[in-house]
Parts: sequence; C-alpha cells; structure tokens
Amino acid sequence: GRHDERNALFADLLIYTGMRLGEASCLLVPELPGVRAAASGLGSIFLGAAVTKRSRARTVFAPPRLVRALDRYARIERGEVVARLGAAGEYSLGGQAMAVRRAGRTGVSLADGGAVPYSRLSPDARRRLLMVTDDGEVTGPLALWLSAGGQPVAPATWQSVFARANARCERFGVGVSVSPHTLRHFLSA
Repeated sequence: GRHDERNALFADLLIYTGMRLGEASCLLVPELPGVRAAASGLGSIFLGAAVTKRSRARTVFAPPRLVRALDRYARIERGEVVARLGAAGEYSLGGQAMAVRRAGRTGVSLADGGAVPYSRLSPDARRRLLMVTDDGEVTGPLALWLSAGGQPVAPATWQSVFARANARCERFGVGVSVSPHTLRHFLSA
C-alpha cells in the first residue's frame, strides 16, 4: 500500500521499544531522540503519565537503527506530506486545534502564551497540536504519524492497518497474524 514504510516503522517501534498502541500512536515529532542520540547509543523516549496505561510515566529506549529510521520518516515521508498540504493551505486552526508557537523536547509554548509539558497532554490533545508561525500561519501538526491527508493517525486506524495486513498474509498463505499488542511483547521474548 501507499503507507508501507510508515506502517512497518510503526510496527518496529512497538517491537523494539515495547510501547503500547496508544502510546506509540500519539508520539510527537519533537519527542523523538534524534540522530545524535543514535550515534551515542540508545535513544530515549519519555512517555508521560497522560498517555500510559495506569498513568505511570516511563522511558523506553530505541536502538540506533530505529532512531535513524524514525528521523528519516519524520524528515522525508512525513515532511513531504506536511509541506505539500501546508503549501496548499490545507491546515487551519478550526475546531479544537491548539496553536503551538514553539515545540521543544519536553513541551510546547502555546500561541496564547501558556506552556504545557508533553507529560500533561492527553492523546486527544496531542492530536490537536498545530505549529504556527509568529504571523499565525499554520505550518502543520506536531503528531508523528500522519495519514495521506496530513491528519494524525488514530489508534483505531492502526488496528485496521494490522487487520488488513493479516488478511493479506492469509490470502497469500502466510501463517502470520499479529496485533499491536502481540508486537510489544516481542521485546520481552
């Protein structure tokens, strides 16, 4: 399909970090460790209490190959979608969007003057974060995983991605069936 690389990378993230579907699906680009972290070893990703099961914050570690792949996806595949849709004026601050003036590794400065650490942002709030310039022009979402339409991919959509992949495997006689939940358990195996 058209999102094979993105989908395979999402699966790798679950396998190599042990993240849950809900945690991985609401990651933000600024939360990624970056290629410098990959050069020095494992890249850490902090998961705040607002996005984890039982509201228990934790840090997961990604191997260098995965950190580099996440960086490539964010810069190239995701970057192309955001640039194309931004140039076409497809992003706007309608609905319940949250305008972000600056985004750092640990939190955002909102356009209305407030600041919020990522650890306090729910998955829903994270999907509503949109970067804006000083002039108020929307440049795109902070969410890492985007659809072809440039919107954050919802957890239910990821479930469908896995269901379709399982159906393709069955059609081709490949005896594999996985879910996001089973993938995260590969880490402990």
